[in-house]
Formats: sequence, C-alpha cells, structure tokens
Amino acid sequence: MNPPKPPLILRGSRVELRRFLDSDLTDDYIAWLNDPQVVRFSNQRFRPHDRESCERYLATFDNSPNLFFSVRMADTGRSVGTMTAYLAPQHGTADVGIMIGDRSCWGQGLGQDAWNTLAAWLLQLKGVRKLTAGTLACNASMLHIMERCGMHVEGIRKQQEIADGRAQDIVYCAKFATPELPASTAVVCHDAGAANLILAWLKASMPADCRLVLAGPARSLYQQTGLTGRLYQGMDEALAGAHMLLSGTGWSDLEHDARTAARAAGLHSVAVIDHWVNYPDRFERNNVCVLPDEFWVTDSYARDKAACTFPGAEIRVQPNLYLEQTLREIGPKAGAPCCLYLLEPVRSQWGRTEDGEFQALDYFAQNLGRAGVPSSAPVRLRLHPSEEKGKYDAWLARHGARFALDDSTSLAAAIGRAHWVAGCETAAMVIALAAGRSVICTIPPWAPPCRLPHRGLFHLSQVAASMP
Repeated sequence: MNPPKPPLILRGSRVELRRFLDSDLTDDYIAWLNDPQVVRFSNQRFRPHDRESCERYLATFDNSPNLFFSVRMADTGRSVGTMTAYLAPQHGTADVGIMIGDRSCWGQGLGQDAWNTLAAWLLQLKGVRKLTAGTLACNASMLHIMERCGMHVEGIRKQQEIADGRAQDIVYCAKFATPELPASTAVVCHDAGAANLILAWLKASMPADCRLVLAGPARSLYQQTGLTGRLYQGMDEALAGAHMLLSGTGWSDLEHDARTAARAAGLHSVAVIDHWVNYPDRFERNNVCVLPDEFWVTDSYARDKAACTFPGAEIRVQPNLYLEQTLREIGPKAGAPCCLYLLEPVRSQWGRTEDGEFQALDYFAQNLGRAGVPSSAPVRLRLHPSEEKGKYDAWLARHGARFALDDSTSLAAAIGRAHWVAGCETAAMVIALAAGRSVICTIPPWAPPCRLPHRGLFHLSQVAASMP
C-alpha cells in the first residue's frame, strides 16, 4: 500500500489536491495555523507555528507512507487549505484530516469536494480497506462532511477534550472500501440496477456461504461475472440459517417476498436502493408495505431522499464499485460523434394514449437540433435490461436509417462510443454524466418533470420551450 510518487494531482469538481511542497510553506499557510478561528477545534491551537516548525512537520512525511496535500481551487490554482492521510499498511487503514484555512472560502462546499475526492482515491488503492477520521462533537461542519461522504459513527469518547470552555466528546467515523457482509448472507435480486451494485461488492469481497437467489436481469448479469457463489432455486432454503438478507428494490415480487419472509423470521434485512425515484412504491405490493431494517444507497442524493421518505430509518452510503469500474471501462470520447439513447419502461402514459417511453423518444427525435446533436450524428437506441427485443422495431422502421439499435457488448462500451447520451430517468444517464458526456433528459413538457437530482443534466423540454 505505497502511495504514488509525486507529482500527484487529484481533481475534484471544484478543487484539486496535490502534494504539499516546500514552496507551499507560505506566510498565508503559517497564518492559518495561528488563526484561532481556523484551528478552533484542532489541537494545533495549543502551540505557536512558524516556518521552522512547519518545515519540521513537512519533513515527517519523507520516507513515509503518509500523505500531505495542498487543497487548491481548480480554476485558479489558489491555495485554500490542506489535507493529510496517515496510512497504516499493516492494517489497511487511512486516517484523514482537513483544514480549509482561507476563511473567505468557508461555507462553499470546498471542504466537502476535497474530502470526497481524497476519500474516493484512497478507497480504491490496493490494500486500503478502511477510511477513518475523528472530530469534536461540537464541530458540526466536520461531522456533516464525514456523513455526506458516507462515513458512519463507530465510536465516541465521552468528554475527552476541552473546547470553547467545555468538555467535548470526540466522534470517530469510518467507511470501508467494500461493505462488510457477514457469512451466510442471502442475496435476493431481480432487476439490473441493484444487481450491478451487489455483484460488484461480491466480486470485491464474497462472504463465506453466500446464498444467491437471482432471477431475470440479475441472473443474466451474474452469469457474466465469473462469481462462484451458490445459486438457490428456492427462497426458503436460502433464508433458512442465513445471518442477513441483502435484497434489491426493483419491481418484481421476488425481492418484496424476500423482505416479507425475513421479517417473519426475524432476519436482519438490508435493501439496496439503486435509483433516486419512486422510493415508497418499491416497498409496497397489494397495499402492503414491507420496509427493511436498513437501507443501503451509493450517494448523498439517494441518502437525503431516503432520509426524507423514511424518517428515522437506518441509512448507509456504500461505495459504488460498479460505477467506478464502469467509468474505468468507458474512457475518453473516441471515434466519430454519435448519440446514445438509453431506453427504459416509463410505466406511465402521462395522460395520453401512448406509453411514455415512446412519447419521450418522439419528442427527442423532433428536437434533435435543439438538443445540440448535429444532423450528421447517428443515434443508437440501447434497450433497458428489462425490455424485450423487438419492442422498438416498428418505431425504428418509421424513422429511417439515422436511428438504429445499439449493438455494443456492454453499457460501458455503448457510452464509450457516444458523445451525447439521452434518456428519461434511467440510472445509466448518471453514469454517462460522471463519464463526462453531454446528457440530455428527453421527458416532454406535458409529462411530470425529471426527478434525477444531479447537476449537469440538459433538460430538453426547458430548452425547447425557450426557443422559437
């Protein structure tokens, strides 16, 4: 678990992190360490700092696995703070700290961006299995940063240190590189969304005696992974003697029935939410709602939505290993410019007589120019894993040679070929957005607005309405 050699630059959305150098020992940096407001919750406040003391501290990182970063604005390169990561190769842990010293930058989300960037990089390093951090309980901003990164409280030392004239607790938080699944975990999954997340976790760390009940798209995806877990035909057999249920939250009855059986048996139940819409409906069948004991999500958007939808529920943000792997496979844009359209069943006619997915597709075809897709670019339609072949044959026959079904062997390959990616609300659009593609939401203006919360989406209905 040796860190990369310098120069090392990690790029976030608004900041970048690079190795802290001698040239970063500026008057501003030293002033931050002596600013009572900046070090209000740090033990740095108990000692004076000058260039000599800072040089001694910087020297401690020489010949060490530990890392010291300068946090800089991505657009201007201006230094705004520092971060540290203390790595213990023998234990596979990394303990992280941050200081945003430029007070004019406080409250702008720069600390969150820096923290998320370093955390994601550390957790993908070979040998790093756990990220840790701690802060005083009165440091609300730091607690918020750790929570939004998906870290969870694992311990509290009561009244451990004095700050603001009072004894304060220290709160210790952690995040694992992969979810820790107990032996004899039963996995029940049908739809592709949660299956992709769960299978990526299993590939990283398969628990002993993993009991798999897979159907539909989930079973097809499993057969492509090379995993060797035991497949069960019957749910009762898989749940008998299991220590935990891990289920998807798709639209089949399989996962709902598993949660119902787990509740009846007193088995701890965890449900993986892979999307950002229709949360209550995922847990209700025939007017019967069965919630899990714990929800797992993979980003702060989903966590906030789940917390609002299910007040008081236990919600954990887990690493999205599937997204990370897919982004590595996608790579930069290549080849002739083309557009990928990600199909999905909308399950609504939006007050009209035609299924919503066809309405959105027609609306997109009529407004391609307004979407910024040049007339020379071909459009490839990629079926959703739950859709049958032939569903769009009649539509394609009416719209000419510019439109054709995508024949890519994987989602990553399909996005890799595309310069533009379009669709309604499928999770694959979020992957394309993370891969740096121009992503177009094609929901027409007469339908309910797009519910994906992610910044950077191009909403065709808003642009088309503003143009003559």
